[in-house]
Amino acid sequence: MKNLRFGLAFCGVVLVLISSLTPIELSPYALTLFAALVVLSLDQLNRLALSFACAGAAVTLLVFLLDGSMVDLKAAAFIFAFLLVSGSLRTAAQREPTVQALGTSLADSPQRHRFTMISIGIALLSLVLLNGSLQLVAGIFSRKINAPLSQRLAIMRAMISGFALNPILSPIAIPFVVISSLLPSMSWTPLTPYLFACAIVVWIAGAIQAKATNNGAEHHSEKSASSENVSIRELLVAVLLVLAPVAGTIFLIAAFGLKPGQAALASIFLSSLIWPVFRLRRPDLIYAGYTVSINEATLVGSSILLGMTLVGFLPSEYGESATHLLVASGAAAPALILVFFVVGGMFGIQPSICFLLIYAMVASIANPADVFTAPALAAMIVGWALNSVVTQFGIPVMIVSEAFGLRSHEFAYRYGIVYLLLSVVGSAVVLALGSMLF
Repeated sequence: MKNLRFGLAFCGVVLVLISSLTPIELSPYALTLFAALVVLSLDQLNRLALSFACAGAAVTLLVFLLDGSMVDLKAAAFIFAFLLVSGSLRTAAQREPTVQALGTSLADSPQRHRFTMISIGIALLSLVLLNGSLQLVAGIFSRKINAPLSQRLAIMRAMISGFALNPILSPIAIPFVVISSLLPSMSWTPLTPYLFACAIVVWIAGAIQAKATNNGAEHHSEKSASSENVSIRELLVAVLLVLAPVAGTIFLIAAFGLKPGQAALASIFLSSLIWPVFRLRRPDLIYAGYTVSINEATLVGSSILLGMTLVGFLPSEYGESATHLLVASGAAAPALILVFFVVGGMFGIQPSICFLLIYAMVASIANPADVFTAPALAAMIVGWALNSVVTQFGIPVMIVSEAFGLRSHEFAYRYGIVYLLLSVVGSAVVLALGSMLF
C-alpha cells in the first residue's frame, strides 16, 4: 500500500509537470491519480480534509451528471501537485545536520532579532519558491517541534508574517499576475503606496502578535539544551543547500522563460530527488516527502474545485446587485473587498476563488474603472494575502500548523486573533483613507 500511494503521488506530479511545461493537457489524468491517492489515504486524512474531499467529489460528480460539463481541473491539479512535492523540502531539511544546526541557532537567537531574521528571510525565499518556502523553513526548524508552545508560536508567527509580505509587495507574485491577466489596464505603480503601507501594517501586526504570545520563550531560548555552535563551513553548506532550489528556479525562469510557478514546481521536483538520494543517501525520504502534505493538498484542491463550480453557477442577478453595492459604497469599497476576502477564507474559499467572485461582480459593466480604482485593486491583492495567512483554511497557516503540531484553527484564531484584527482593520483603514484622500 505504501509503494502504491507513493506511485500515485509521484506519477500525478509528473503528469502535472508535463502538462505545465508542454501543450499536452494531462491535468484530468493527474487529478484522477490524486483522487485514488486520497481514497487510499483515508486513514491519514483529518476530518476537515475528508469533509472537503467528499464535498468536492460529490459536487463535481453532480454537476457532471446534471450539466454534462466539468470545471477546469488544471488549477486544482497544479496546487495539489505543488503541495505534495514541496513537502519533500521539509523532510530533506529535517535530516540534514548542517541545516538543523542553522535552524537551532536562529531559533535560539534573541527575540528582538529572531522575528526580523525569520520573517525577512522567508519573505525573500517565497519570492522564488512560493509555498515551498514554508515547507523548507518548517524543516529547518524541525528540532523546535517539541519546544515550549510560546517559542513555537514565535517561530510560526515570524514565518507567516514574512510570507504575507510576498503576495503584497511582489509584482511577480501570484495575486498580481492573476489579477493583471484579467485586468490588463492594471499597473503596479499606482498601487505601490497602498501596498507598502498595508505591508508595514501586516508586518507590525505580526511582530505585536509574536510578542504577545512569546511570554517565557526568551527564557528557554537563551540557554537551550539543543543549542550548538555552528562553524563557518557548516553555515555555508546549510545556506547553499537552502538556496539550491531557489537557484534552480531562477535558472529555469531565465533560461527557458518559465512562469514562476512552473519553474518552482520543476525545481522543487528535482530537489525532491537529488537531495535525498545523492546528498543524504536516503531514497526512502522521497516517499515521506510526497505524503507529508496529503491533508493540505486534499483540502485546498477540493476547495478550489468547489469554488470554481460555485463561480460557474452564479446567477446573473448576483453580479448586478454586488456591482451596485460596490459602486454605491464609494470610499468604503476597498474595505468591503478586503473583508470579503477574509470572511471567504474563514469558510474555506481560497483567495483565487474570492477574486473570481469579485471579478464576476464588475466584469459586465461598461467601465470597470468605476469600481477598480487603485485602492480597490490594492484591496484585492492585500485581501488575497490575508485570506491565506489569517484564516484556518489558508495554505500557509495549514502548512505551518501541521509542521509544528498545532491545529490550524487554534493558530489562526486562539493564538492569532491580534494579528487577524490588526492586519484586517489596519489595512482597511489605510485603503479607505487612501480612497477618500486620493
